[in-house]
Amino acid sequence: MNYFIRTFGCQMNKADSEIIDGVMQSAGHIPVISEGEADLVIINTCGVREHAVDRLYGYIRSLRPEAGPHRPFVAVGGCVAQLKKDSLFDDLCQVDCVFGTTSFDRLPEAATLMSGGAQRVNLISLDQAVKEGLPVRRAQITKAWLPISRGCDNYCAYCVVPYARGSERSRVLDVIVAEAESLAGNGFFEITLLGQNVNSYGNDLGEVDLFAVLLKRLDKIDGLRRIRFLTSHPKDLSAKTIEAIATSSSVCEHLHLPLQSGSDKVLASMKRGYDAERYLERVKSIRGAVAGISLTTDLIVGFPGENENDFAATMSLVDEIGFDSAFMFRYSKRAGTLAARLEETVPEEEKEQRLTRLIELQSKISLIKNREYIGREVEVFIEGPSRRNPAYMKGLTRTNKTVNLTSPHDRTGPFQTVRIDDATSASLAGVLCGKIG
Repeated sequence: MNYFIRTFGCQMNKADSEIIDGVMQSAGHIPVISEGEADLVIINTCGVREHAVDRLYGYIRSLRPEAGPHRPFVAVGGCVAQLKKDSLFDDLCQVDCVFGTTSFDRLPEAATLMSGGAQRVNLISLDQAVKEGLPVRRAQITKAWLPISRGCDNYCAYCVVPYARGSERSRVLDVIVAEAESLAGNGFFEITLLGQNVNSYGNDLGEVDLFAVLLKRLDKIDGLRRIRFLTSHPKDLSAKTIEAIATSSSVCEHLHLPLQSGSDKVLASMKRGYDAERYLERVKSIRGAVAGISLTTDLIVGFPGENENDFAATMSLVDEIGFDSAFMFRYSKRAGTLAARLEETVPEEEKEQRLTRLIELQSKISLIKNREYIGREVEVFIEGPSRRNPAYMKGLTRTNKTVNLTSPHDRTGPFQTVRIDDATSASLAGVLCGKIG
């Protein structure tokens, strides 16, 4: 079959789609670049927010509003499929197959069944075992996603991830290191370690602070220039992990540390496992250990029970900490979560107003943070052409800042020295000073 993959959601979904791609190609199927060319459309889904699910349903309905002899088969996987299972067939007549978050390897089997006339192919599996050795077709040639664990044990009140991806399962450290060594040996300069909570990596194996050990092991790999990781939970960010970040030369000076709220009352209701003071302690520790580190975060407004004082506490803490950037959202009720049982106390209009105020504050802070780079020379990993002008290039600093080059690039090396001469709240702009390597 010709197949097309559409991915919604987080970096873990993108990594999963690379496995899906590898599995399908290894079975002899052929990737195509658009739905119109496909015999099979594979959709990897995100169920974190209601808006994401709405987008998914709209996309599926747009594929083929009416069944016909030449329509593509549609396979829906990922978090939404794992959560909804058989009901997806009833919700969307376009769906031929569901495959969940742990059964990518069975997609070739599903393709054979569908082409043979089978209907409602359900590959949802309750088996949570981590499957090693599956083929991967990387979307990029110099940077790679590297999952280190799957699932989550935190059960934050608003989050469906533990229900969709199961309990936390850590991969064996030596297996991860071997995969990273293989990537470096094949020309990958940068890896991003992925887990729903990387800081608790190894806990299910009976190990303590194994993430810190992993970082130090990876730092010794020749050819690996940059190591990033997502996502960190504040309650599990240990002193040993901070020390590993500070002392490992290839671990980038960037930490994404979701805050979610600045109100202790709301944090407790969210089941986050820390309060504002403890979060601040973590921030002070990481900034004291890693000079110039950039901090980014996630924030939710309008959680059930959040009043104006609670929101003011969030605004105050955001202002005090000074994040480099933030992903900011209105609370979205998700069926099956603990928060879904709580009374919705914040009208949608008020959620929108609070979100607007928070975005305005963070945009001002981000602009101040980015302007601090003006006049500095920084190492930039060139990622490719600028979306606005393909004759120019864009890349990332070690601190995860997007840099747009304002002079044509000679395209002779992924790492360049760039002098920053302008900044917005979203990105930096600069000119080449000379090639690093």
